[in-house]
Amino acid sequence: MAPSEEILWADRPEAKHAWTAISTSHITSRRGRVVVVGILMTLSVALASIGLFLLLGAIAALSDSPSKIGGTIGVVLLAPFGAGILAVGALGIVSPWLTIHYARSKTYVLTSHSVYSLWDMGTEIKVDRFDLAGIHPPSVERVLETGIGDVVLDQNVFELVGGDSDNSYAFLDRGLFAVPDAEAVGRKIEETRIRRLENVEAEIIAEMQEDYQGYLRRTGGQI
Repeated sequence: MAPSEEILWADRPEAKHAWTAISTSHITSRRGRVVVVGILMTLSVALASIGLFLLLGAIAALSDSPSKIGGTIGVVLLAPFGAGILAVGALGIVSPWLTIHYARSKTYVLTSHSVYSLWDMGTEIKVDRFDLAGIHPPSVERVLETGIGDVVLDQNVFELVGGDSDNSYAFLDRGLFAVPDAEAVGRKIEETRIRRLENVEAEIIAEMQEDYQGYLRRTGGQI
């Protein structure tokens, strides 16, 4: 932080809402999100069960006929396929807890100059900084009935392979997620952003005037 920066607001994301904010991005009803999350968890458990069944089947085929073609096919085909499905299902099962742990290590800070997203990684703190003079007006998205929502400050754009139309791009939001009272936070950021732009403009004008006065002093007033 610069010495002239003033902290205007700081808060943490609502950790228990962080995963649902990602997995149900456009559903604002709490009941709707619960239904979608339940479906996703059921699919994850089903995938993990199928993967485990295939993996155990491959191991059984190898142990029953290790030197025969059946055992080889079981290892070559069933084992990698089953392990992959098991990994996908297991990741789906543990993803809520991983995301909640991640959200609990995050802190959001608004200063007179920037918005900071701080991630406490244990051994170090990773800082994601958004300069208020260099971003567009914030967009408040995915607001729940409780007021928790996401404040989007920027987007990463990815071009999809094999596409040449407007639909061949993917957008990943960057900003503050699962923020309490997101609408109010978005307004506060926008008000601060406008003041920051005005201050930067005034600083640029003052610097230009100072340069011009210096030029006049060096040239004796001749242009």
